[in-house]
Amino acid sequence: MWLACLLILLVVLAVTWWRAGPHRAIGVTVLLSLLVPSWVTYEILGFPIGIQIASAIAALGAYCLHPQAVFRVRLGVVDWAMIGMIAIHSCIDWSYQGFSWSVLMRAYGEWFVPYVAGRLAIRNADDIRALLPLMVTIVILFAVTATVQGLTGVDLAETVFGRGDVDRNVHGVLRWGIHRAFGPLKNPNYFGVLQLLLFPWSVYAAARAWNYGGPWWWLFLPVISAAGVFFPMSRAAQGGLVVSGLLAWLLTRKHWRMVIPLLAATIVVCIAWQSESTMNLLDAWSGDLRGWSNSRRTKPQTIKIDNEERRVTVTSARVHVIELYRVAMRKAGLFGFGTEAVTGFPVNVPVGQQDLDTLKRIWTVDNSFLLMGLRFGYLGLICFAVWCVGIAAIWVRMTVWGDPTTPGFKAFPATMAGVSIAMLVVLLTVWMPQDFGFWYVWIGGAASGLNEGLLRVNLSRQSTSWHRSLTKAARCL
Repeated sequence: MWLACLLILLVVLAVTWWRAGPHRAIGVTVLLSLLVPSWVTYEILGFPIGIQIASAIAALGAYCLHPQAVFRVRLGVVDWAMIGMIAIHSCIDWSYQGFSWSVLMRAYGEWFVPYVAGRLAIRNADDIRALLPLMVTIVILFAVTATVQGLTGVDLAETVFGRGDVDRNVHGVLRWGIHRAFGPLKNPNYFGVLQLLLFPWSVYAAARAWNYGGPWWWLFLPVISAAGVFFPMSRAAQGGLVVSGLLAWLLTRKHWRMVIPLLAATIVVCIAWQSESTMNLLDAWSGDLRGWSNSRRTKPQTIKIDNEERRVTVTSARVHVIELYRVAMRKAGLFGFGTEAVTGFPVNVPVGQQDLDTLKRIWTVDNSFLLMGLRFGYLGLICFAVWCVGIAAIWVRMTVWGDPTTPGFKAFPATMAGVSIAMLVVLLTVWMPQDFGFWYVWIGGAASGLNEGLLRVNLSRQSTSWHRSLTKAARCL
C-alpha cells in the first residue's frame, strides 16, 4: 500500500513538475499526501517513514533538478528559529546517543522537509489561489469522512486503506452520543486539529465566491469545514475554531483590533478567578457532569502529586501534568533529555519518587510546549515558542499591513492569524505528533515564503515609485 500510494504521488509530481513548474509540484504533491492515512508507513533504517515525508522529499529533490528552481532566499526570524530547532535537535540527540546519521535524518524529516516544502510551495498569493481548488476537495473529503464516522462509526479511511495502527481505545469511543472521528489519522484530537489548520482555506474559498472569483457553492465551505472540525469531538479543535473565527473577524476591522488584548486579559482573569467552575464547565463539555453533581454517591477521583491529593478529571489532568513534571523540567536545564527519553509514554524522565504511582494514571504529556522543554530543554522550548509566535505574527502583519490585489485574499491571512494564535493555546492541551505536526510545520514555511514574496513586491513597488519620482525631477531640471 505504501509503495502504491508513493508511486501515484510520484506520477502526479512528475506531471505537475513538467507542466506547472517545480514549486507548484511541491504544493500539489504535499496536499494530496494528506489524504493518505498516517499509519501507512514503511520502515527505513529503523524509522517509520510516512507518505507525507516520502513524497515531500521526492518533491524537494525534483525541485532542485528544475531549471526554474530559485535557491536565493531572505531569512527572517521564523527561518532562524527553525534553523535553531534543527541544530538543537541534532546536537542534543548526538550528545545523548553519540554521532549517528539517523539523528540527522530524523531532524531532517521532522523539521526541514515540511518547512522547506511549505516555503517553496507558497511564494505569493497566486500560489494559494492555484492550490485552492485542490484544497477545497481535500477539505470536503475530510469533512465527509468525519461526519460519516461521527454518525455511523464507520471510518472511510480504514474502508479504503485497511484497518490502521491507531491509538488505543479510539475505535468506538463516543462523546455526547457521537462517535469520535479520527479519519486518516491515529487519534480524534489529531484529526480535529488538522482540520482546524485547514479551515482558513475554506474561508478564503468563500471569500473568493463572494467576490465572484469562484463557484457559488464555495460560500458554504466554512460550514462544511466546521462540521469536519466538530465531529472528531475534540474540545481543543472546537474551541480553537470559535476563537480563530472571532479573532479573524476582529482583525479585519480596524477599530476593533484593540479589543483583542482586552478580551484576552478578561478571559485570563475570569479563568483564574473561577478556576474550579471553569474546570467543571470544560469537563461538562467532554460529557463528564460529575463536577456539577451534588450527589454523595459520586466520589471524585483523586491522584497524589507531592504527597497532596488532587481531584483529577479529563480537563484537570492537563493542568496536573505540568505539576507532575515540575521536577523533570528543573532538571532538564538548557538542553533537556533528548528525543529517546521522551519517545513513547510515559516518558523516561526523572520525577519525584512519590509521583511514580501517579504516572500510571497520567501517562501522556498532553502539552507540546512541556514536551518540547523535556526533550530539548529551555533552549529548544524558547526556539519552538519563538517559531510558533513568529508564525502568528506574520499572518497578523499580512492582515493589518498587507496590500493584496487578489479579491477576497485578506480573509486568508486573517483566518490564518486567528488559527495560529488559537494554536498557541491548543498546543497546551495536545502534544504534536507528525499526524498534524507535518502540516503545522508546512504552514510555518508557507507563512515565511509568502511573507518574503510580499516584501519583494512592496520593495519593487517602492523602487518603481522612486524611479518615477527621479524621472519627473530630471524632466523639471
